Amino acid sequence: MSVKDWLLALCVVVAWGVNFVVIKVGLQGMPPFLLAGLRFTLVALPAVFFVPRPRLPLRWLVAYGMTISFGQFAFLFLAIKLGMPAGIASLVLQAQGFFTLLLGALLLGEALRWNHFLGIAIATLGMFVLAEGGMLNQTTTGLTLLTMLLTLGGALSWAFGNISNKVIMSRHGA
Repeated sequence: MSVKDWLLALCVVVAWGVNFVVIKVGLQGMPPFLLAGLRFTLVALPAVFFVPRPRLPLRWLVAYGMTISFGQFAFLFLAIKLGMPAGIASLVLQAQGFFTLLLGALLLGEALRWNHFLGIAIATLGMFVLAEGGMLNQTTTGLTLLTMLLTLGGALSWAFGNISNKVIMSRHGA
């Protein structure tokens, strides 16, 4: 990789990490669903003026927006508001990759290979270790079963958004 590629990758890592700190700060001043709705509005509103509406049924546009933009962040913001540590949330949210694989197999009939199952098994074991360690120290970490499940709900919502996007792209080429 070139130096430029390394710097771009570093920018992504920094932006992702800072994002969760900003979420935690934002939740100190407003309720989680209001912050999620505000985020959705601030992302969508400028796009309305500069990006033409995709040529696809409204239901798919709503499905994508409600899963990727609102649902994912509503679950995540509520989890963080209830005490989920921002750093752990950023890791747990990545379960969306494995949820996307499973949903693709269940809803779209995509084939899962042995390496998918191995990855899902390792990730699930990691989630259990993370959850058990965090919940043993609830007073210091803020990680509870509820905050873990809410964050996983955000990951699942993100995965449904990924599936919606795949269907949209295959059916409408938008």
